Amino acid sequence: MTAQAFWLAFAENFENYTWFEQFVPRLEAVTVEDVLDVARRWLRPQNRTVGWFIPTGDGEFDEEEE
Repeated sequence: MTAQAFWLAFAENFENYTWFEQFVPRLEAVTVEDVLDVARRWLRPQNRTVGWFIPTGDGEFDEEEE
């Protein structure tokens, strides 16, 4: 019940409760081609941001560094 109440309230933030009622059928209607089309349009090298993680310590957690 709590999860259902959460999703009903969440749906009200951007539409209304009918969004929640139609979520699963609309999700099931998405095809592989739909996903590939979106990926081709949006997941392009010029749209990416790359970050580098460079460790600076020995990997041990030091509580004083919090």
